[in-house]
Amino acid sequence: MGFLDSLRKPKWQSKDWKKRLEAVKELDDQEILIDLAQNDPDKDVREAAVKKVDDKAVLISISESDPDLDVREAAVKRLAMSMFS
Repeated sequence: MGFLDSLRKPKWQSKDWKKRLEAVKELDDQEILIDLAQNDPDKDVREAAVKKVDDKAVLISISESDPDLDVREAAVKRLAMSMFS
């Protein structure tokens, strides 16, 4: 990895929501996914991240408090899936 590569931000930290959304598809790091699910300013990024979060307490919190209905519903669906796996 070159010097310039070390200065580049990861895609999930991009200012461009489309790049962050693309990054979520590649991420497995629960800590980063949870942060994006709870804090990303774009609802599509939050929803995509929620679909990969495993932490039930986080999903419950998101299902109760996210400002977007689609994100809350994604959290509820993810919780339901985790009950049957």
